[in-house]
Amino acid sequence: MRAVRRFLGQTDGLKFKWVWGDYWCLPQGPDRTSNEDLQFKMQLKNVNLLYLGATVLILLDNAFISRFWTQFEAWLSIQVVDRSHRGEGLTGVGREQVERGEGRSIIWGMYNAESKDDIKQNLLNTWLNIKPEEAKKKLEMRDVAVTNQSDKEDQLKKMINLHKEAKDYGRQQLLEEDPGEPTSPDDQEPSREADQQQHVSSPTTTREAEPASPFKNGLKMYRQFLAEGKSEDEATRLVERLAAQE
Repeated sequence: MRAVRRFLGQTDGLKFKWVWGDYWCLPQGPDRTSNEDLQFKMQLKNVNLLYLGATVLILLDNAFISRFWTQFEAWLSIQVVDRSHRGEGLTGVGREQVERGEGRSIIWGMYNAESKDDIKQNLLNTWLNIKPEEAKKKLEMRDVAVTNQSDKEDQLKKMINLHKEAKDYGRQQLLEEDPGEPTSPDDQEPSREADQQQHVSSPTTTREAEPASPFKNGLKMYRQFLAEGKSEDEATRLVERLAAQE
């Protein structure tokens, strides 16, 4: 907390109005209510989207490079969605951009790592220009520690799907920006166009047309079950069962 407040008090931090931290913003501890437990599970499944879209303050210490969540989030923070005709999905930004603080990730050394540039360089060497398939293999290694192994397994299962969704999104953005001209020779193939029209949904359509997030759907179903007279525990189990079937 002190490190975050110190960052926000400096020039680079003054532009930020809102700050999200998992420990502060996700319900913690064993005394969570059923509603809070549902919120925690739904948010945890989708938290990677924050690190793909927001500015990420990396508080780097000696233990950072050995933990799953910190490394996974660091890799996400240096990814961008390729919007060229190649449609490569998630691609990494350049080293110079990261070191100058011009990307979405800001690296602050802490404790014994505060004045050691080699730890920062080790982090960058590990994750810069690493494609999703390779990143997944690195994070699967046994020496990448995590408190709850199921969290690691769930996130790695989603990793490649996230890459595919980024490919679809990038291509769709190009089509919307210039729908009158093909973005590449491949786009002239009828089968490819038909596939795009069938499978790609635009996240930039009107708000009414946007699909609800899994978190919003889960809360809506939870409240509906409560209204039907179900207990909090029953409603939670029903929502989890429906989410597992999707």
